[in-house]
Amino acid sequence: MNMELVNIPNFFIFGSLMRSPLLLLMICVSMLSSFTSRAQLHYFKHYQKGNGLSHNSVTAILQDSRGMLWVGTKAGLNRFDGYNFKYYADPTNSYDAIGDNNISSLCEDRSGMIWIGTGRGLFKYDPYLDRIEQFPELKISRFSNLLADAGNSIWFLADNQLYRYEQRGNKLTDLKKKALCLAQGKKNTLWLGHSNGSIERFEPVMGKSKFVQLIDPAFPESTKPISKILETDSHGLLIGTYKQGLKFYNLSSGMVSDIQLHQPGNTQTVIRDIIASGKDEYWIGSETGLYIYNSLSRNSRRLQKIPGDEYSLSDNAIYAVCKDRQNNIWIGTYFGGLNYFSAENARFKKYYPIYGQNSIAGSAIKELAGDGRDNIWIGTEDGGLSKLNLTSGSFHNYNAADAITLRLGTNIQGMLLDQDRLYVGSYMHGLQVLNARTWTIQASYPLIGTDAEKSDFITCIYRTKKGKILFGTLNKSLGILAYDPAKRIFTKIGKSLFNSSVQAIFEDHSGVIWAGTKDSGAYYFDPTSGREGFRLLRNNPVFQINGIYEDSSYALWLTTDGGGLVRLDQERKFSRVFTKKSGLPSNVTFRLLEDDHKNLWISTLNGLARLKLSSLKINVYTQENGLPTNQFNYNSALKMGERLYFGSIQGLVEFKPGQFEQHVSRPPTYFTGLQIDNQEVRPGRNSPLKKAIMYTDTLVLRHTQASFSLAFATLDYTAPTAIKYQYRMDGLDKHWNPLNGNRSVYFTDLAPGDYIFLVKSESSIGSWTGAERRLYVKILPPFWKTYLAYGIYLLCLSLFFVMLIGYYLRRLKRKNKDKHLIFEQQMQQEMYQAKIEFFTHITHEIQTPLTLIDGPVQVIGEKIDNWPEIKEDFLMIRKYTNRLLELTRQLLDFRKTEVNGFALNFVRTDVNEVIEELINNFKLQAAKSGIMLSFDSQDEKISAFVDKEAFVKICGNLISNGVKYAKNALRVELSLLKSEDPAFSVRFINDGSAIPVGYHHKIFNPFFRLPGEQKEGTGIGLSLAASLTSLHNGTLNLIESRVGRTVFELVLPLHQGIEFNLNEWKGGLE
Repeated sequence: MNMELVNIPNFFIFGSLMRSPLLLLMICVSMLSSFTSRAQLHYFKHYQKGNGLSHNSVTAILQDSRGMLWVGTKAGLNRFDGYNFKYYADPTNSYDAIGDNNISSLCEDRSGMIWIGTGRGLFKYDPYLDRIEQFPELKISRFSNLLADAGNSIWFLADNQLYRYEQRGNKLTDLKKKALCLAQGKKNTLWLGHSNGSIERFEPVMGKSKFVQLIDPAFPESTKPISKILETDSHGLLIGTYKQGLKFYNLSSGMVSDIQLHQPGNTQTVIRDIIASGKDEYWIGSETGLYIYNSLSRNSRRLQKIPGDEYSLSDNAIYAVCKDRQNNIWIGTYFGGLNYFSAENARFKKYYPIYGQNSIAGSAIKELAGDGRDNIWIGTEDGGLSKLNLTSGSFHNYNAADAITLRLGTNIQGMLLDQDRLYVGSYMHGLQVLNARTWTIQASYPLIGTDAEKSDFITCIYRTKKGKILFGTLNKSLGILAYDPAKRIFTKIGKSLFNSSVQAIFEDHSGVIWAGTKDSGAYYFDPTSGREGFRLLRNNPVFQINGIYEDSSYALWLTTDGGGLVRLDQERKFSRVFTKKSGLPSNVTFRLLEDDHKNLWISTLNGLARLKLSSLKINVYTQENGLPTNQFNYNSALKMGERLYFGSIQGLVEFKPGQFEQHVSRPPTYFTGLQIDNQEVRPGRNSPLKKAIMYTDTLVLRHTQASFSLAFATLDYTAPTAIKYQYRMDGLDKHWNPLNGNRSVYFTDLAPGDYIFLVKSESSIGSWTGAERRLYVKILPPFWKTYLAYGIYLLCLSLFFVMLIGYYLRRLKRKNKDKHLIFEQQMQQEMYQAKIEFFTHITHEIQTPLTLIDGPVQVIGEKIDNWPEIKEDFLMIRKYTNRLLELTRQLLDFRKTEVNGFALNFVRTDVNEVIEELINNFKLQAAKSGIMLSFDSQDEKISAFVDKEAFVKICGNLISNGVKYAKNALRVELSLLKSEDPAFSVRFINDGSAIPVGYHHKIFNPFFRLPGEQKEGTGIGLSLAASLTSLHNGTLNLIESRVGRTVFELVLPLHQGIEFNLNEWKGGLE
């Protein structure tokens, strides 16, 4: 590597200056003029942690190619869009930090990637994917001085060592060069600053280096380091040092010169950053404030933090300076956060009180008067009287405790300067007439007025073209007073003006005197003809008139205290009223002035309005545009030359209207945020965003994501909150919707479909109109509303119709089959009825002879023991006679139940007693069959309302069947059931053969018997028992049947709908 060392002795530099006395004189004069400058021409807006910045120590600032501002701090990276700071963190870091979160340097490469140097790693932010990654993995720290060259390679210092990362080949190269700072030069060169006071010109392509020793090697090592290098357009380098101030190196001559910043001979300033702010102008950040250096005039000026001045720098330690695309300056401080200077907003020059500084005494400006000698007399409501010298920018405040100021007081309400005579009306102090040159009192009036009425409160003072001095007072009876200085008397003008105080006085071009009143509108008086009268505003109630003004076309304008701005034409007829609906910021208007461009400037309660007389278009300027406040004050407006002055409650405003005619290029508008269900959405695998919302032109959302909000911003940092936005959602809205103070639009449950979201912006002062930004939005329908779903619906509908037709055919077939079955059932029913009728007739036919037989059998039975040889045969006859009688009774009872002819009488019955009696009756029969018959009752006594005869038949049949089919035992269990409707249960449990499952319900059918059954029976007992149970509103079921265990359960209610309590009935008879 080729190196060349050049030494330039300092004595050569100073010797050159000494040989050029004229040059030295010019430098000294320029330094002196810069030192004696008093006016604060730069106003800074502060962004600190309370405004959303992550830390007040700002170490790096970058505006990317899209216009977004990136701010590196000691607590991480922030992106600023003029409204909000968005904090960025590394998602792979569990501490939400980028490296150690101490951001030292930022740069943007040719592809739009943001490179971030920290104290613990190098990172890259991909704005398209909104993602940060550490790149590359380097075991070094303290990354700084990041640069991107024309080939998109990244140059940086790490541990004061120079590296180059070539993105195309993914190659990292250690250049083996030590440096403290790095700067990009022209013609693909790099400039390196070293700790020994030298700079190095490095040509990467050729690998050549050239060293220039700037600081005498004999100086102490701590004073030599180079901190910053900037190549200028004037073939030179501006070089910042740590303890040797600012130097200039001439690339053509090779000469080095010291640049004196602010104070001659002061070279101990620590330089942190240098930028070119404009042609021949440079902003230098240092540990002792901000310096503005003009290389052409060689003047410099230092801006510092001024305690109590809200528009000064917030801190003197300046670590980063950046110029944005609107030529505004961003300044990063060590303790005071981010400072912003807008040349556009600095068009409003502000005069306000600053403690310990030469400034205006009061904030609430009430009266202004120019003396023609570049002085403005200022009357305030909280600081008395002040005088501003426009040449020097200095103030003289008349607030000392002398006799004159004590008479004036601190609350000035009216003021007029007539040559050297100064009329001052103070709150409750009457009128003082002073000589403005000698500052002596010429006349003093604690009260002014006529002999009949007087007042100590002067509201306004006016001088007519003929030199007559007119006064308005708070006294409603005095009207307009004319003052005669020679006679020192006050006379009332006109006859009609009474019962209303006068707030403003004006003389139009024809000599007519106009007065603005509190309650009676506008009063006029023609001194020539004596004609007088009122012009009442077209409002109800009548508003107070604060000011009257005649424009260049002789139209008269009235400012009001709530009625807006009123225009009277040349014939003094009402022609138009301007209010908030017309574009005014407030309906309370104070004063107005016309500039040289035929514009009216109106001070209001909520900003300063400009009304173009040619188009009647209104632009509004607010605190965002550089005003000290939005609230102006009464009476205070003054035009001096091309400059206009307005008084507010926070000081005096001065500006040149001609500076507001320029138009600037329109800034871009971007979408800055997407939220779904109040959750921020970022690009990802399961996200609707494939790219950052800023780069997204089509947004596809599921129907579950139909509630979302979009945030957007127009990147105009001069007055971001004053930008006027309008939006429209095509497919939902037909008209543009204005947004007031909001940059987010919310949509709730948007219907599926295709939409186009459009947003446009406009400067509040009309300096630019932004282009429309659009986003295509598609809300996907739920699956059941998709074309696929509709196809499925159509297929299902077709299948439904096919199935419906099939169902109809099957139903028709089943209907025919049902008809056939019904016919068969009817036939079976008829057969069944015929069978019943047959059995019933047979039973009746049999019952009579059986009864006739049973009588003799009973008689013979009593004597049968007398014929032992036929006893056995007789007993058989009696047995089967009784059986036939029982069978005929069952058949007749069953017939009654079938035709609802079996009437039941529900009486209170001891269930235990009935069952025990039945058990005893069957014990003999059970014993003969070898069956153990037992009864188990869980309750001592259960009483229920039953038909005792029917209940006996039910239980008798079940016990009889149990005895017949049991193998060894039959057990009857009685218990109460716990339910909402009280009932009792009787279970009949035998150990006989199991009844097949398929016959569990058939066994209760009449005349049904199990196939192959050999036991005697008719199949009528269980059917009769089931019918009688149903008449009791109970149930009879076979609940279990298996080998060795068959259980029938009878459940009857304890009470019936109709009950007969025989005990109570008998008691009643007794």
